[in-house]
Amino acid sequence: MIQKKPGNRTSTRPALLMLAGGLACLMTVAVQARELTLQIVSTYPPEKAKGVYEPLRQWLSKKTGYDITLSLPKNYYFYWREARMQMPDLTLDDPHVASYRIEKKGYVPLARKEENITYHLIAEEEPAEGKKLNEFMVGKKVVVLPSPSLSSIYFDQWFTDLFQQPVKAASALSWRDAVEQIFDQEADAAIVPDSTYRLYPNFFSLKHSEVLPGRVFLASPELNLATTSKIRKALLDMGGDNEGYSALVELNSQNLIPATSEDYKGLYRLLPGMATESQ
Repeated sequence: MIQKKPGNRTSTRPALLMLAGGLACLMTVAVQARELTLQIVSTYPPEKAKGVYEPLRQWLSKKTGYDITLSLPKNYYFYWREARMQMPDLTLDDPHVASYRIEKKGYVPLARKEENITYHLIAEEEPAEGKKLNEFMVGKKVVVLPSPSLSSIYFDQWFTDLFQQPVKAASALSWRDAVEQIFDQEADAAIVPDSTYRLYPNFFSLKHSEVLPGRVFLASPELNLATTSKIRKALLDMGGDNEGYSALVELNSQNLIPATSEDYKGLYRLLPGMATESQ
């Protein structure tokens, strides 16, 4: 008769405990992988942004099966600070910040708004014939979003003469707020994207920027290919039904199109202090 050696039964317990612990860790990772954070450029106050981007959050959650959480920095300064310090899973960025994430942090472009962006200096009056713009703008108050928004950046590029310069007011909470400050006579002019400028035909465009690619969705390099592919497909399919189209309307876009790193190459140099940085 074969006798069992004492201790064989108990010697398996540590191995079983290790196996159970490993399975628990795998289950935890699997749960965590179902949750993704989407950080969005700050051109609305956070409470307003929640309503604007809720259709987008719901669409992505429904189509991908991931629990999407919105990250909404309270203004552009905090948005840029978090872009430098954090690694959110997904982002919706202005082109210069997108370029920074792509070239400095390895983020992957997923889809972009098909509409390009041009920024306009707008006002209810224009210079008299023969009067130069800088002379006309001396002492006038120009409202922009906080630095390093593109409106703030273009102000600094356009008005470099300290003796012929308007007053920069980085007080706008949104593009609509910038326009309303002109209507309320709290400001004389504003720098806004063309999507805002086109809504107000009574304004003159006194100066405009170069054409930039539209806002873009990016994925963290820490996400796997299967996840990024699923998110990309959901974004590109957004115009396919009423629910997706409602999310597109809130993004102020007719369509999302594939995006590449080349679209945004070098645009991070628009950011303060990075103009002379090599790639």
